[in-house]
Amino acid sequence: MNARQHEAFTAYVEARDLPLMRTASLISGHRGGAAALLTRALVRLRLAWPRVGDTDGADAFMRRQFAESRGEPGASGVPTDPLWSALLTLPSRARAAVVFHAFDGVPEGDIAAALGCSPPAGRRVLSSALSGLPGNGKPEFAERLAAVLRAHADEVAPLAMPVATINAKAGVLHRRRAVLAGAGAAVLLIAGAVAVPLLVKNTSPAVAFVAGAPASSTSPSGAAPRASVAAPIPLGAAVAVYYVGDAASGPKLYREFRRTIAIDRVRGAIDFMLAPPLDPDYRTPWPAGTRVRSVVVTGGVAVVDLSAAAADVVTGSCAYLQQLVWTVTAADTSIVGLKLRVDGKEQRGDLSPGAASCYRNVPTTRHLPAEFLAPIQISTFNHGDPVARRFSFGGEVTADADSQSLTIPDVMWSVTGPDGRQLAAGKSPATAKSGARGRWQAIVVLQGVRRGDVVTLRAWDAAGGAVRNLDTKTVRIAG
Repeated sequence: MNARQHEAFTAYVEARDLPLMRTASLISGHRGGAAALLTRALVRLRLAWPRVGDTDGADAFMRRQFAESRGEPGASGVPTDPLWSALLTLPSRARAAVVFHAFDGVPEGDIAAALGCSPPAGRRVLSSALSGLPGNGKPEFAERLAAVLRAHADEVAPLAMPVATINAKAGVLHRRRAVLAGAGAAVLLIAGAVAVPLLVKNTSPAVAFVAGAPASSTSPSGAAPRASVAAPIPLGAAVAVYYVGDAASGPKLYREFRRTIAIDRVRGAIDFMLAPPLDPDYRTPWPAGTRVRSVVVTGGVAVVDLSAAAADVVTGSCAYLQQLVWTVTAADTSIVGLKLRVDGKEQRGDLSPGAASCYRNVPTTRHLPAEFLAPIQISTFNHGDPVARRFSFGGEVTADADSQSLTIPDVMWSVTGPDGRQLAAGKSPATAKSGARGRWQAIVVLQGVRRGDVVTLRAWDAAGGAVRNLDTKTVRIAG
């Protein structure tokens, strides 16, 4: 690849990491399989990039790679939705077809291209897969399926594999292909050279076959086959970390994805939660100096013991406790509840007078999303992330519990350049709605920006005409 193609590939990987990882996770059924699946696909994309050319072509290429997955989905250690469980029993190609259509929004007529088959065959695969899922045929089935997929995708963290690692793996694969191609050509030449005199001597074909066999059965180096280039390199786990931000109705929870090198994902996520967020609009209410003393998980309940400094946490709402609950349960989906201790003493409202309502259950569980999750959030990027000139961004939208009707609003969005000039703007309806939550997405093509420019993404509530529940992210043009 030339320098321009390398920049474009780098920008694509950085911009599409999280969406691709979500799709891979839904197809594979678990993060380990998704990491291997996405790594293998990105390595192959790196080799094919000069002929793929752009984001649309790259997305189509990645879907074809995902559809070729033959791995079995992983089993969850906790009870799951029957629809999700049924999806995991589908053959891999059928499962991929459902995910492409119901989660990625690929039209039914385009499923065949992703599966590498004829349009009628693609429609049959999708139709057969959907017919085997519980609830198919009911009016609310499509919305229900999309909601189940979104619920599982929401907890997926980016792969965040450095492009340099992908390039190195692609180099290994390219050399292996070259060696195999060279060995095949050598076998053909040797077989041809041997076969000619044998045919002149009227020797039987069986003798010619035996004569060529040793050349094809010995590797060029004599070494054992190398490990698959798809094996992911452990570079630290990506975890979802919740912080507190201000919305129109009060403090709400906003999410960032961070990478932790801690062996314990839960402890690593809490460590990030206690530290300052990347986005300057967010905050953590836990005082500086708060440390994790221990985390013990038993029977789906995490007992988190924080240092004595936690007693000075900024309260005034239950956001501080729900921040901890949502972070812990996102880091380990087998955890369904939490008990908080401060310096060894269990808390049941002690940190905030009159805050016993924060501890409705023992152990404490996630409260309703409409009570605590941000009404509008940009979650595809962290503050400061690199993006391409053409990229998609979006996130979650949650109805406000203080409103009269739990209506999920549409999202207004804009992109402004470093000089404050508006580069793009639009309105995106909420999709994949489930209860009080939904998703939104916008596709942006920027003109007149240069590599290294810093642009600002804004998203807000479109209801009422005023700018409400604004979320912003500053990102950098990388390609």
